[in-house]
Amino acid sequence: MDMRVIKTKRDIRAAFLKLRARLPLEKLKVVDICAEALISKPTFYKYYRDVYALNDELEDEAVSRFLALFTAKDCLFDDPLRFQTELHSAMETVQSEYAPLFRDLQLHPPRKFMEALLAYYSRPDWTPQEEFAYTFTMGGLIFVHFRVMDRKNRPCHDEETVSQSLAQLISRLNPEREPNGGQLSRP
Repeated sequence: MDMRVIKTKRDIRAAFLKLRARLPLEKLKVVDICAEALISKPTFYKYYRDVYALNDELEDEAVSRFLALFTAKDCLFDDPLRFQTELHSAMETVQSEYAPLFRDLQLHPPRKFMEALLAYYSRPDWTPQEEFAYTFTMGGLIFVHFRVMDRKNRPCHDEETVSQSLAQLISRLNPEREPNGGQLSRP
């Protein structure tokens, strides 16, 4: 890729993130991004359809970065404490690197993180019990990370208490465990 293209896209993204730190997505205007990045509107539109396309690209990049950092994906039910601790660490890193994207937590990033994890685990032979257990677990962990562990917005429990509690809950949600403690037989 041409160095000018790389620099221009980098400037557009930096301007977007700077403005996004102060404004909700729906208030961002292409003209404001262009002024901040010192480019023309046609230059912006050469690379992005609109501010939502730029936002989506950055969110997808954040999710990819998260998946690369999260090395404990394969130990959800085998080592739930390690799983959720590393999930939290990877999300904290990504959240700090892409902070403006997480300004409005009710928007897409939490959903996209959950969908990425579910896609990682998904199997065509899932039983309803397995699908529900994984979906419930991923949704709960993402929610806890963004809501309970977000100390900037509301002080809450210490990290060790949260980690231990979540590990116990994940163990109970294991789809291969019957409620009475026995194991389900898998073909």
